[in-house]
Amino acid sequence: MSRRVLALFDVDGTLTVPRKTASQATLDFLQELKKYVKVGIVGGSDLFKIQEQLGDNLLTAYDYVFSENGLVAHKAGEQIAVQSLKLHLGENKLKKFINFVLHHIADLDIPIKRGTFIEFRNGMLNVSPIGRNCSQQERDAFEVYDKTAGVRYVLSSTGLPAAAAAGNTITLQPLTTALITNWQQLHLPLLCLV
Repeated sequence: MSRRVLALFDVDGTLTVPRKTASQATLDFLQELKKYVKVGIVGGSDLFKIQEQLGDNLLTAYDYVFSENGLVAHKAGEQIAVQSLKLHLGENKLKKFINFVLHHIADLDIPIKRGTFIEFRNGMLNVSPIGRNCSQQERDAFEVYDKTAGVRYVLSSTGLPAAAAAGNTITLQPLTTALITNWQQLHLPLLCLV
């Protein structure tokens, strides 16, 4: 067994369909692979959401688990590191940015809104113009609507002055994601539009 090799697997879009439970075949494969190499799980979601997808034994089933885009790290079931956006930016800058985003979401005239428009994580603010509480069907319909309406693009563009005021920069990625970076060369995401 080569214990110097670490096989890392992303959760959403690799081990599972986004936000869905992994198949038993996938879970069995990962356990079989652990006989030969160390296995690590990496996900953008918090630990609770990853456990929903890969099982309650997540922390003991794998050698490493990196949740919240690697900001919360576990090794052999023990937490070994945590980074925090709130501690890095400070409450005042964070609150100013959140207020700015919520104000612009409130002014959006879009087909539906469901609530929980911002999900705070250790290293990212996950922003959803229709709300994180929407159903998968509503999320899919919004995705189609947004291809022509450009709601997320406009919202991320509008956020530039607020991000700059908070001492950060925004980087736009294709289609759906806007990242605010500049964590003293850490380049950790702050805003993800979904």
